Amino acid sequence: MGADVEGYVHVTQNALVFQIGPNHKQTVAFSAGDLRTEQLARDIDNESGFSSLSDIDVTNSDSAQDSIKLIDEAIQEIAVLRGEMGSFQRNSLESNLRNLRVSGENLMNANQLYEILIWR
Repeated sequence: MGADVEGYVHVTQNALVFQIGPNHKQTVAFSAGDLRTEQLARDIDNESGFSSLSDIDVTNSDSAQDSIKLIDEAIQEIAVLRGEMGSFQRNSLESNLRNLRVSGENLMNANQLYEILIWR
């Protein structure tokens, strides 16, 4: 960081926020990004001048070939997003669910012990 920079600003738009713990602000967020066709497969070199997936045209063989380039890139971008979603699910949501299940079992066991001690 340069001398003029005092810190970072993090901006998350349209993120899904999940409460993962019992305390305030114990959350995680996930944002899928913009998946509109205008935002997929941008800046791919092609002779037809397509700027994104929304511009593709398959009415002639040259533009169809360029369209395939953009479609392949869009598929790759979505595959990356699917991987990120799977990682978020596994590392954040499922691990938290396992912890909650263990906590629930511990609470039930403690409650059973309490009931036994009360009735003695």
